Parts: sequence; structure tokens; C-alpha cells
Amino acid sequence: MPDRADEIASRAARTWLLDEYLLRSDKFSSLRVGNILNGNKPYEYSQKNYPLVKFQPHCHQRAEGLAPDGLPSGANATVALLTQCGYEIELLDAGCCGMAGTFGYEAEHYDLSMQVGELKLFPLLRELDDKNVEACITGTGAACRLQISQGVNMDVKHPIELVRKAVLAGVSQNV
Repeated sequence: MPDRADEIASRAARTWLLDEYLLRSDKFSSLRVGNILNGNKPYEYSQKNYPLVKFQPHCHQRAEGLAPDGLPSGANATVALLTQCGYEIELLDAGCCGMAGTFGYEAEHYDLSMQVGELKLFPLLRELDDKNVEACITGTGAACRLQISQGVNMDVKHPIELVRKAVLAGVSQNV
């Protein structure tokens, strides 16, 4: 649609994933809970409940380039937001989970989908389990979370669930 290139570029420059938006939102950072989370005292909730968060980003997040405004985008935005909430984040270098959107949902692709997960991601997560590493697994893609759940039988949280817990805990600690 070359005749609408300017319009498309304008919209794309103002379109963010939720975590990218929250990092850019004056309203979020000016909220009382935002100030609590950004305060000088360390946030305690994550240390009590999730000493480490292992983050498997959706493939499209890995592919995002730098944002024009210089703030984090893609997987870096999720890492920045969770770090701002007090979590210690490890970005997993495990490639694609194998689900590839709806690809892995299709019966004829299920086995191949699981084989892709077995290339790197599943063994890495099993190793955590074998070593009794206390960690929370988080993933942005619904398909990624389902693939991990089915492939290694682990509970996988969406990063925004962790943000919610941090905000609620921050409010209750400072009321």
C-alpha cells in the first residue's frame, strides 16, 4: 500500500505492546504505585517469591529493532519493565519454542513443533528443574506459554501477571 505509506508509518510509530506502552506512559509512572516501584528502597516481593525470572520472549519481540524514541522495545522492553518492578530477569537464549503461532496447533505439525522445542528450550528448562533452580518462567506469547506447558509441564506466567503482582504487593506494603 505505497499510497498510504506515510499513514502506516505514523501509526506504526505510535503502536506499542503493553509493556512498551507502560514504559512510555507518564500516567503509569506518575501513579502512586509507579512511584512506589521506582522508589529508592528495594522491592521485596520478587525476592520472596521469585528469586529469578526466566523470560522466553515471543519470536517477534526478538526481531524488533531499536525504537525511534530510544526507549526499550521488543524483548528489551519486557526486561526493562520487569526489572523496574524489582524482578531479576534472565532473557533465555533458546530460540523459537516451536509453536510458531498456530503452526504447532495443527495435528500434522505437532510432532515437528515439539522437536523444535526440544532443540534448545525444553532441555534448558528441564535442566533448571533437575538442578532445583527456583525460578519463575515467563513468556509473552500465548503459543509460547502453551508450548512450554505441554512440552515440559511447567507453569508459565505472562510478564504482565508479574507486573500486576508487583504493583499489588507494592501497594499493600506501603498502605
